[in-house]
Amino acid sequence: MVGSGADGTIADQGQRRVARRARNDEALRLGAIAALAEIGWDGLSARSVGERANLSYGAIYTRFEHLDDLVATVWSEQLWPELDGTLVSLVDSVSGTPDEQRFVDMMVRLARPSATLLAAIEMIQAAMVDPRAASIVRADVEAGLARLLDPEASGGEVEATVAATCVFVALGLLVLARRPWAKGTELDEEFRRYHRALIAPTEPVETPRDRIAEYLYLYVFDVDDDRLERVLQATAISVGEVGYHATTIARICRKAAVSSGFVMGRFPTKAALFRRVTTEMWGRGMAAIGAFIAESAEEIGPTLAEALAWREMQNPVIATMTVLALETGRLAGFDEDFAELIGSEEARAFDLLSGGRGATAFLHSEYALGNGMGVVAFFRPEVRDLPFACVTETLVATAPH
Repeated sequence: MVGSGADGTIADQGQRRVARRARNDEALRLGAIAALAEIGWDGLSARSVGERANLSYGAIYTRFEHLDDLVATVWSEQLWPELDGTLVSLVDSVSGTPDEQRFVDMMVRLARPSATLLAAIEMIQAAMVDPRAASIVRADVEAGLARLLDPEASGGEVEATVAATCVFVALGLLVLARRPWAKGTELDEEFRRYHRALIAPTEPVETPRDRIAEYLYLYVFDVDDDRLERVLQATAISVGEVGYHATTIARICRKAAVSSGFVMGRFPTKAALFRRVTTEMWGRGMAAIGAFIAESAEEIGPTLAEALAWREMQNPVIATMTVLALETGRLAGFDEDFAELIGSEEARAFDLLSGGRGATAFLHSEYALGNGMGVVAFFRPEVRDLPFACVTETLVATAPH
């Protein structure tokens, strides 16, 4: 009998090889997802994937020429389909067939995400600063957002605005999901408030165009030393352009027109320098947006003031600062020192805004909204021109404070 033996026929052996290969492929995909969710894009390596797949890291290169090829496969076959499908279904629960419970359940799922959704948002945020990640995800994200948020595709400006609001909050919840304080907030009633507001948008009103949030355009640290001021500004701008890991002391020195000796004489490490920048800027921005809305509300009313703030936060002129804030938060998800720093800054801001009650459900959703706006504005800047007042009127009217 041809091919028979102790190990069975050649056909049997071939089937076992195919099955083993399929198991290994699945293990590698799950290993890549776990690595992205647990240690992030910057820590991703063949070894980190292999460890989580319970395979040698060399197993990756028997199937893929580069690690990025594995990540691209995982992105296109698992990460993006799950996130895109979630966003489509979420928007449909408001704009298509209204379903409050489905909306709430999906928002809670985004606030307490699976490893797959965590890996997806990590890839999207990494793509904002890293060309390698961008080459994998950017086209899909841009096309997906265009399909959901373009007025012609979604049925009109109001429908697009409602969809954009859903996506803002959804992506923002994913961005914030790693924060320790975010895990303890009960959000069901807040999401019910959002659903009731979003299924009853008002007529579109143009957002005023003669006001700008000047604080958003400034990188001012108010230090006495002009050279130190330039160093802090250069650090903030560089991290907003290329991310923390690609920012080097040499790059900062070139931008600031100072010597490396000047920088290293004041900051022993890049981390110490960035901690100074973060401490200076983090709480200031959260306080400033509240002051801007309050001041604008006195002149144009709370509905338009909120809509104006939304538009200003998506201004492409401030894209570098937006990416800086998102990149800082991303670092906090994987680095204990940054997590402690960001956590203390956020706690201080939340206590200030809530009268000492910390991160309430309302503040959680508002903070998610702002973070999600930054992500969407990066990949779909046209969304900035939507008539946000058609949703801010009902959201402001139902806000707890």
